Amino acid sequence: MKKFIPILAAIFVILIFLPKSFSGQNEDKVLTINADEISMLLYGSSNELINGKLYLPEHPRAKGNPFYDDRSKINGTIFIKGNKYPGQVFGYNIADEKIVLNVFQKNSSTQFEIELNEVMVDSMIINNTFFINSATNVVPGFEKGFVEIIYKGGFLFIKKHRKTFVNQYSSTSPYGFYTNDDAEYFLIYDTIPIKITSKKSLLKEFETHKKETKKYIKSVKFKFKKASSQQWVNLLDYCDTIASN
Repeated sequence: MKKFIPILAAIFVILIFLPKSFSGQNEDKVLTINADEISMLLYGSSNELINGKLYLPEHPRAKGNPFYDDRSKINGTIFIKGNKYPGQVFGYNIADEKIVLNVFQKNSSTQFEIELNEVMVDSMIINNTFFINSATNVVPGFEKGFVEIIYKGGFLFIKKHRKTFVNQYSSTSPYGFYTNDDAEYFLIYDTIPIKITSKKSLLKEFETHKKETKKYIKSVKFKFKKASSQQWVNLLDYCDTIASN
């Protein structure tokens, strides 16, 4: 196993420093590994430069999975220290708050799964959904991890995706299981997150225009638990508009 450690270290050094080597026209390149670069980095790499590690699933035999959209490999875009990397293949482990990047060796089918250092990842786009690191100033004071930005205007509205591993064992799940995505919504004024659990709690935050908002919700047949991101955007934009008038 020790023989693999410097190789993995070298791989991740490349991942970390590759963004800085891109010029303006090359910033959209896919992260790849070149065997020559690895061999060079094997002589003189420093552990201080390594900002990630090989991804090892905590419960690989459990029923279900810890990933967003139930997929460990999704084509999307990752932003690292302001640099944009579209066309990446990765998974967002929402149970453990890990970004797992699939890295392919150049001109080879060899594949590695690297657990990125979440401190370095600013944000990401998956299925036209924008996630941002809550450590940024955009979501100050919020819990560690990534949140989906649904609306940003006079207030911020976010969605926190959650999955949990349950260590209950049965004939159908002998190795435990993962729960389904149980998302939570938060409305943020300034730096204070307010948990929104129902239409009633949402209306409470727009008390001044409660009557109009309630009428709008009824007219568009808004369903709290089944609403799409676009339906949320439409409703929140309406609330923001009437609140600012």
